[in-house]
Amino acid sequence: MATEVVALEAFPVTAEFDTPPDPLSLGTASRRDIVLVKVTCADGTVGWGEAFHGHAGSAVAEIVRTTMQEVVVGRDVGDSAGVNAETDERFLSGAGMAGGFSLALSGIDLALWDAYGKHLGQPVHRLLGGATTRFQTYAGASPSASRPRSGSWPRSAPWSIAASPPGRCGSGNGWTTTWRDCARCGMPFPTSGS
Repeated sequence: MATEVVALEAFPVTAEFDTPPDPLSLGTASRRDIVLVKVTCADGTVGWGEAFHGHAGSAVAEIVRTTMQEVVVGRDVGDSAGVNAETDERFLSGAGMAGGFSLALSGIDLALWDAYGKHLGQPVHRLLGGATTRFQTYAGASPSASRPRSGSWPRSAPWSIAASPPGRCGSGNGWTTTWRDCARCGMPFPTSGS
């Protein structure tokens, strides 16, 4: 039996770097902006998620603090699919509204899964049917945006599997169909039997 969400909060956070990281294709970052999303359940379980700020962290946080309250609060913590469906139906199809709501939803979805896993005493990867195979991933920008100008990937370059179609990974040139195809860059990826 799951538990009901009783509170939804958002906190825009800026972390200044003491030493800026190496430059990316989009320039050098002097800080890291995120929006932390907190879900609290009736049984006291708390889940946390991170929403991308979209260069408007306070705007994304305000969407979470206002409009998304009526979608999330009172719903079963395990109903992230329902939250996604209602958000899509009510807000993502509207002209000019999809960006902020998509960013807010990303943090809410992560917070719901975090709280649901904690409530059930299970790791989220197991709830999603995942295995324990370890491999590098990245979170954030498109891999094509961070590809070196030479067209080659350094061996430590992260690859996207998050939000990719099942059984595929982002290669910077579209979705590849197998892990073996991803390995052409020299990255160790699991293949059948590994």
